[in-house]
Amino acid sequence: GMTRELVEEALRLKSFDYRVMNLLLFAMQHRAVDEDQLLFLQNSEVLVEIGDDLADYQEDVERNSFNIYRCFLALYGPEHGRKEMTAFIGQAEAAYSEAFACLDTTTAQLWLQSCKESKRHCMGCEQGSGGGSWELPDPIPERHVAR
Repeated sequence: GMTRELVEEALRLKSFDYRVMNLLLFAMQHRAVDEDQLLFLQNSEVLVEIGDDLADYQEDVERNSFNIYRCFLALYGPEHGRKEMTAFIGQAEAAYSEAFACLDTTTAQLWLQSCKESKRHCMGCEQGSGGGSWELPDPIPERHVAR
């Protein structure tokens, strides 16, 4: 059955193509892989996927698609699921902040500028848990969704 560990792993695997692309970019530039950058990007991808899933929640329920928020609601129920999702976001923000602190100053500043311009979901998360702005949609009763 569905477990928290499987749900979290599925979320991380959604961005595997970005990880492959990042490795290809290092190879194309004939640069050694920067493990700090890769770890940071992986943590960023998690926050982006969370943000996308929150924004797409209703559509994902209607399409019966994987959605991290939907899974948390299914695992924990509507009230406790929201609390668990908020805690998970806080953990993801903390991991992002920790990885952000390992970036060189130039890369960090360029990243912040890019986030500001694109209004990424992770904006503010470099400050740690609670730094981002997240809106959890009201849970949708799944039994009322047309399949």
